[in-house]
Order: sequence, then C-alpha cells, then structure tokens
Amino acid sequence: MDMAEFFRQYLAELSGQLKVSNLYLTIFAALLGAVAGVLLTVLVSIFSGFLRKLSYNKSTRIQLHQLAESNIMRCQVNIGILQNEIAGLSSQGKFTLNGLALLQDYEHTLLYAPANFRPTELFLIRMQITALNSHHAQLTAILEQRARLDIEIRKAPSGQQEMELTGLRLEYDRHLNKRFSDIREFSEALRDYLELGSFKRFVINFIPLKVVQNKSMEAVTEPFTNN
Repeated sequence: MDMAEFFRQYLAELSGQLKVSNLYLTIFAALLGAVAGVLLTVLVSIFSGFLRKLSYNKSTRIQLHQLAESNIMRCQVNIGILQNEIAGLSSQGKFTLNGLALLQDYEHTLLYAPANFRPTELFLIRMQITALNSHHAQLTAILEQRARLDIEIRKAPSGQQEMELTGLRLEYDRHLNKRFSDIREFSEALRDYLELGSFKRFVINFIPLKVVQNKSMEAVTEPFTNN
C-alpha cells in the first residue's frame, strides 16, 4: 500500500468516525432538549397552578371579608335600633317602627374548588363561619318569636296583660342586643383573620393541624369546665 492510498483510507475512516460522533451528539442533544422541555413545561404548569390557587384563595377571602363587613354593619344598625327601643320601652312604653336586619350566612362551598386552602387555614376559616352561621340560625328563631310577640301585644287589651307582654318584649330586646354585640365581635375576629398578611398566614399554616384543633377544643370547652 503506497502512501497516497493509506492517506485516502485514513481520511475515509476518520470521516466515518466523525459522522458517527456527530450522530451521537445529535441524539444526545435531542434527548437533552426533550428532557429540558418536559421539565420546563412541568415547572411552568406547577408555577401557573400555584398562582391560580393563590388567586382563587384571595378571591374567596375577599368574598368572605365582604360578608363579614356586611354583617358587622347590620349588627351595628340592629344594636342601635334595639337600644333606642329599650330606652323607649323603659321610659315611655313606646315601640320602634324600624325592623331588624337579618344577617347573611357564609357559604361553605366558597372554601372548596376552585379555592384550595392549606389544612390549617381551611380549618380556622371553616370553624369560624360554622359558628357564625349557627349564631345566625339562633337569632332567626329569636326574631321570629319576637315578631309573634308583637302580634300578641297588639291584640292584648290595655292593662296588666299588655304590660306583661311589653315587659317580655323588653327582655327579648335586651337579649337580642347582647347577641348582636357578641356576633359583631365574632364577625370582627373573622374579618381580622381574613386581613392577615401573607407572611403571617404562611407561619400559621406551618402549625400542625392537630395542634390547632386541640387548642380550638380547649377554647370551646373552657367555659363549661369553669362553670
């Protein structure tokens, strides 16, 4: 084999090796690009889902906050009406013509899809709105009894029976005044919780749910144990 033929064969083998090497590099680059694309798509999807969750949660907090503000205002108006009537009944036996506003219940469905709260935050909000809805239901029953009492007072003849019914109406008003004051405080507590900043919510959500549940049960049972 002369030098020219050897050189041609060497160049042919080198060209073949380079082609094979370029093929491997191309395959490797394609696989790497595909893997990077999949990872990037997954990361973008996760981040996008996280942002959507934050948006839905914020929207739910805003709705609950507006309901709480509305109920606080209704409680304040009702307390003013009741206090005026209590003063009028105590001094002159006069009723007020203004009716009492009913409170708005909080929908539990707001806490779920598309919202997605962490377990601790979900428990705290759900616990508060469940308690408030229970108070609202009790108030509705009392208001219905008070409305029936109005009818009895108007039907009663002037005299001892009317005075007794008016005294009972005064007791209802005083009880309702206290109940509306309590609900206003509970509604303000819910409103203040919903107004917490992101960092405080972040810290609270790291508290184990079991710890929060135990503390809540202690707070609920404490008045009964003290009695």
